[in-house]
Order: sequence, then structure tokens, then C-alpha cells
Amino acid sequence: TSLSTSFSSVKSAVSDFESAANKLALATTFSQFTTSSSDTTKATISATSAASLGSYQLGVTNLASAQTLASGTFTATSDTLGTGTLTIALGTPSYTGSTYSSFSQTSSVDITIDSSNNTLAGVRDAINNAGAGVNASILKNGDDYQLLLVSEETGLSKSMSITVSDSEGGDADDSGLSRLAFNSSGSQLTQYAAGANANFSINGLAVSSASNTVTDVIDGVTLNLLSATSSAITIDVKTDTDTIVADVQAFVDKYNAYASLFKDLTKYDATTGTAGALQGDSTARSVMSQIRSELGQSVTGLSGSYTSLADVGISIDKSGVMTFTQ
Repeated sequence: TSLSTSFSSVKSAVSDFESAANKLALATTFSQFTTSSSDTTKATISATSAASLGSYQLGVTNLASAQTLASGTFTATSDTLGTGTLTIALGTPSYTGSTYSSFSQTSSVDITIDSSNNTLAGVRDAINNAGAGVNASILKNGDDYQLLLVSEETGLSKSMSITVSDSEGGDADDSGLSRLAFNSSGSQLTQYAAGANANFSINGLAVSSASNTVTDVIDGVTLNLLSATSSAITIDVKTDTDTIVADVQAFVDKYNAYASLFKDLTKYDATTGTAGALQGDSTARSVMSQIRSELGQSVTGLSGSYTSLADVGISIDKSGVMTFTQ
């Protein structure tokens, strides 16, 4: 083996070992988590390094839903609805039966409907282009057509209130643009799904969320609610010991690979008189000496039970082989 090839092999082995060592130097390596759900058809779970470890009992009463409204029927998408102004507000309603008794709005958008966009298809496009937080589509129902309005976000506070200003009487009648009114004064649309919050419990504690993706109940944990439960399911957040052990073992394996290569390249066989390509090389021995010295040191700044490799079960025997005992 040539000297240059030997140095190249040592450089590669040291680089591999360095990469493994650098990974162990990261705090995130030892704060990896594994998550599980006892019923992934009801809820799934994920976690970040800030997660609170634990086992939790999750019960889901109902999922969050987006409000869905539909108009009466039209014979064609080219049917005209009249002209005027649609005001679509988002907010939180109070109900009397299935109709609003009051509405507390948080945002609103005015949409002008004129001769250029007053067909069923034109009104759909005008709503979608307005950025009102509502998705409009046309539903074909048999031979007829209906305008379908769905809040872009789930939750009670993303409910719609639609008021109309037109020449046919505003919200008070069922003609012209007024056919799209839905508010506490006049409701010509039919509500097929109310905007609702998800209601669930964590270890018996009742919780509500506007979204089925819940990120702010358990620190560092995201719950994805998928279905109501008839009984509580178990969700777990645990330290991912398997991955941590694998990372530590990789560190040990890369060190042993380097140490074995160093031994072969620096040895001298007295019986055959054969010397390794780096036998007697001061640079190669200096690198190994520095590595061994660092491996034996305690880490400055650490306190508690774990301040050195020996404290986590890593040792080097008399022959220079590193081992990891869990």
C-alpha cells in the first residue's frame, strides 16, 4: 500500500468518525421522540424536541367542521341572480334553532355584483376572487344547479353571515340577489353543516379547538383528530431510545473502524519483518493520541450523572477496541 493511499484511507476513516462524533455532540440527538396512537383511525400524533413526555388518554366527542350553505335550485349556471352588493362576514353566531339570533363578526368583504358577473357562475367566481374566506362552487343536483358555499376554515368563529343590498328588497325576499342572504335578519340559504369546534378531552380534561389539527394543547405535540371515539384511546410521547442507541453504536463502530485501520497501518511484524505503510509515522500516531486523549476527558460544563463516555456505557479495552454497553 502506497503512503498516499494509506493517508487517504486514514483521512476517510477519521472523517467518518468525526461525523458520528459531531452527531453525538448535538443536544437534539438525545431528545428525539417516538409517538404512537392506539387507534390511528381516530387520531394520530407527532412531536418536536420540545414535546412533553407522557401517556395521555384522548377522547373525541366531535370533530371541528366548516360551515356549509347552499342556495335554492337554478335551471342553468347562466341563470341571472340580479345585481347589488353581497357582504360576506366571518365571525361567531348564536343560534335559535337552525337560524342565527345574533352574529359577532371579525371580518367582512363587500362583493359587487353587476351585469358582468350576475349569473350563477359569475357570482361563484366573484366570491372565489374576493378573498372572503369562503369557497364557492356549483353543485349539479339532478337537472338543477345550486350554489354551494363552504368556509375555508373549520370552527364556530369562521361561520358566515351574508347580507345583500339590492333593488329587490335586500335580505327580506326570495328574489334577485336576496336569494343568497344568510344572517340574523333574513336567511334564504340552507345550512347543511354548521361551523363547529372540535370537542375532546385529554385525561378527562375537556378541551375545544377550532381546528382538527391541534398544536397548542400539549407542549411540542400535534394531534390530528380524525374521528369521534366511543371510548378513550391512548397516545404516547416517549424518548426514542432505539434511534439514540443506534447513533451511539454508530459512533463506536466508526471509532473501531478507524482504530483497526490505524493498527494495521502502523504495526510491525517482527516475524516477517513487514511494516505497515505508516509504521513510525509521527503524524498518524499524533492523530490517534489526540483522539484517545479527548475520548478519556470529562465534558466541561456538564453536571449530573453523565459527564464522560464511560458514564453512558462506552469504554475502550486494553486492545484498543471500543464497546458500548446499554
